[in-house]
Amino acid sequence: MIAATPRCTESWAAREPPVRSWVLGSGSKGNAVLVEAGGERLLIDNGFGTRTIAGRLKALGVVPHAIGAVLVTHEHIDHSSGVAPAVKKWNWKVIASAGTLGAMRHLPAGRRIALREGESISFGAFDLLGVRVPHDATEPMGFVVTARATGARLGMATDLGEIPLALLTAFERLDVLILESNHDEEMLRSGPYPLFLKERILARTGHLSNAACGAALATLAHRGLTHVVLAHLSETNNAPDVARRSAAAALRRAGWRGTLRVASQDAPGDACGEPAAQLALPLLS
Repeated sequence: MIAATPRCTESWAAREPPVRSWVLGSGSKGNAVLVEAGGERLLIDNGFGTRTIAGRLKALGVVPHAIGAVLVTHEHIDHSSGVAPAVKKWNWKVIASAGTLGAMRHLPAGRRIALREGESISFGAFDLLGVRVPHDATEPMGFVVTARATGARLGMATDLGEIPLALLTAFERLDVLILESNHDEEMLRSGPYPLFLKERILARTGHLSNAACGAALATLAHRGLTHVVLAHLSETNNAPDVARRSAAAALRRAGWRGTLRVASQDAPGDACGEPAAQLALPLLS
């Protein structure tokens, strides 16, 4: 059975899961994901100003100074515009490909950590793996974040026109998967965007459609995958219920049982009424 929301019969906080993650916002207006393990925290992307990101973290009971680093998928402003101001204000480290770091201006040199494609590095309680993805940016990456103490694994990839084999391989046996489901192809083709923009989105270096996302989910589904989050939905060429139906059908055919969610652009949310429970991994044996 695919659950639209997590079960609310017991307190997530009482479980003290080894890894927790929250989508703080996802879409063309800004992106950020918070990951926590072993009392340490990092962000994946920050396309929000310091006031906005501080407010969304505060809703989860997290202060910005508790963030150790921000991983940046690529330099486009909806993923990176808030990075440099946050680094200056809260002294975060910045981890990204050399191409992405080079494309981001105003980053203090001493706060940069370059991550090579296919390379795994350790940072605090985490092991971090970067995988190159096809997008019209300098050197974009998807990431696998592993909690070293437990082996719990989160994979995230948005802003990619197709799923390369290397990413499918890296995303095998995940516990949580955050994957782009940007557009419905029919809505995009018949929608108001100019032709050049439609062609950009549909290109190999563009964005992932609902159908392509579903095909990848069917391949990656396994018993240990507890949560799937659909991310970076277009507000013009998609709708949460459309994306959810497409993904749910693909996952159902694969026999997957777990929690399927659609990330919000505007704020971290939780169906149980506890913001800190947006995503929680059960203790792994």
